[in-house]
Amino acid sequence: MCASAAACTCYWAPTRTQVADQDTAQVSDQEAGESEDCIAELIATLWEQLQAERQAHAEARRLLAAALERIPAIEAPLEASETADEP
Repeated sequence: MCASAAACTCYWAPTRTQVADQDTAQVSDQEAGESEDCIAELIATLWEQLQAERQAHAEARRLLAAALERIPAIEAPLEASETADEP
């Protein structure tokens, strides 16, 4: 079993069919189990990263929406000063 996803080096594991097709490649049940554990850890890590990215994206959308709501307030003083300049 992999100690952590960062230490996991088995990012790709051949399917049982691919292994059977190779005469010289023999994968024991233990190695296959370790590979499956490693893949499961990698999936869990990627899922956590996806959730973190979704939260960050939601926060960015919230900040953008707040900034866009303020644009009319920022432009209002400019319009007021332009009409004051006209006689």
